[in-house]
Amino acid sequence: MYPILSNTELLNQTTLLFVHRVKYCEMHRHEALEILWVLKGSIQVEVNETRHLLHNGDLLFINRLDHHQVQAVSDDNLILCLQHRFAKPFSVSSINKNQNLVLKARKNELRSLLAHMWWEQHYKTDYWQLAFEHHLLALQLELSRYFIQPTTHSKAPLEAENDKRIQNILSFLQHNYQQPITLASLVEQFGLTESYFSHYFKAKTGNTLIRYLSQIRLEACLSDLLQTKRTISDIALTSGFPSIKAFNTAFRREYQLTPSEFREKESQQASTISGHAYASFETDNIQQLLAPWLKKSAIFINN
Repeated sequence: MYPILSNTELLNQTTLLFVHRVKYCEMHRHEALEILWVLKGSIQVEVNETRHLLHNGDLLFINRLDHHQVQAVSDDNLILCLQHRFAKPFSVSSINKNQNLVLKARKNELRSLLAHMWWEQHYKTDYWQLAFEHHLLALQLELSRYFIQPTTHSKAPLEAENDKRIQNILSFLQHNYQQPITLASLVEQFGLTESYFSHYFKAKTGNTLIRYLSQIRLEACLSDLLQTKRTISDIALTSGFPSIKAFNTAFRREYQLTPSEFREKESQQASTISGHAYASFETDNIQQLLAPWLKKSAIFINN
């Protein structure tokens, strides 16, 4: 699960930037390209069956729709995560250790841009949204120029067809999660049997349809729980859950709390979202960890 810590009109939920302490985040994938920057400690990330051991300072790129899971190696880890749905999806190299001095310098530029994006989002000085977007565009330019993943051999027709099919299914779920969705309605729409669809979906995503759809709906409701006074029942039903009971059950499974308990807990402390995937931590030292990457000339402070 990935927490939504901001929900601005400008970013329109195509971009999520947050710092978290990971415990164990099970195998999943999403439409956004993801960048993980280890600010402190160590984690292990498995991407498409390849394991990456990341330590303090390391960056890792996870391309859209790549299967991945993350787990703590040290309990004191802090990870800055950027997820963004680029208008034109592209693939970047997931190689973490640079043998090229130019690429090493460019990765330092990526760290600086990510630090400034966090600063703008956190302090929200005048015109911070424009500054955030400016840094995001600069980051996209860096990725496009220096980190494009080389094209490998073409996929076999059947493999390409299967990739397109699961992308269509996931896109449909992402855009229609607020509506009633059943296995029967999906197999009718995509022309598959229920048995084949269930096995195919689990093989491609690592989750059952019910669990995957539930996670999309939970992610969509987090910002309303944290940032609005809407009732729990209203949030549940507009997020696509068939009942309050289904919402409470799914929420407790992911966060070990009911939605009401979660809202009350988070309103009483300044920390990140916690649950089975993420651990709580105080946010006071994030600025200290990012300070070496902030350019004084690029920081704006209100008078």
